[in-house]
Amino acid sequence: MTTPAPEYPQQSAQQPAQAPRKRRVWPWVLLGVFVVIIAMFVGCAALFGSAVSSVDKQMNTPVQVAYDVTGTAKTAHITYSVWQNGNSSMAQESDATLPWHKSVTSSGFAKGGDLTVTLDEKGGSVTCTVTIPGRAPITSTASGPFATASCTGF
Repeated sequence: MTTPAPEYPQQSAQQPAQAPRKRRVWPWVLLGVFVVIIAMFVGCAALFGSAVSSVDKQMNTPVQVAYDVTGTAKTAHITYSVWQNGNSSMAQESDATLPWHKSVTSSGFAKGGDLTVTLDEKGGSVTCTVTIPGRAPITSTASGPFATASCTGF
């Protein structure tokens, strides 16, 4: 007895090759969207932190506010105020001799103050000036009996 020859499947030339498995794209798209959202969150947090730091530094830096009164009047009634950490404190000087100068320290978010000068019945002219470093001086002029000049600088 003869043993039959083993049969091997024959490959035909027309048999298509196996198609490669398709990769799923949506997990990669989802990962990309997630990475972009995280990057935007981190960027916004850094920007916000920088802005808060800048405002905090600005708020805690005191400035010198200079009040000046000049003019032809010999004396005047002077009222000035200064901002300290969100609160305003006021002071007055009656019959102050001109020229007059006062320098005060202001701190907090709103830095600056007010200066009001009122002449008496003798009149004359008066100019008030509020000066804060790094800003243009604020001035006002008035003349005549009981005239008032007022300056506000922040």
